Amino acid sequence: MKIEDIKIKIYLRQNPKDALASVKLSFPVEIDGVETFLDGNFYRIMPKHYGTRTGRSYRVIPPKIQIKGIYKAAIIIRDEETWYKLEEMILNECEKTLKEATDTAS
Repeated sequence: MKIEDIKIKIYLRQNPKDALASVKLSFPVEIDGVETFLDGNFYRIMPKHYGTRTGRSYRVIPPKIQIKGIYKAAIIIRDEETWYKLEEMILNECEKTLKEATDTAS
């Protein structure tokens, strides 16, 4: 699987103060010779009130789980270059979805 094979769907939230959007990722897999997708609502797009590495006013937050009162990342992409590429794909899809929503509202 290549990173470009991952399908990204953005769901805008009604209360952007909490989170701007949820991100659904679909990973292509083959099970018993049948191609299918593993889907999950993994990431969130959160507003950011100060600069980010990407220069945008929002950031991608990975899912977290609580262990003994401490939140830890539930999904870790260890290769930094792969994470930056996936993050860029998510943010680009988010911007596209926001633009479509703005154009529709006008």
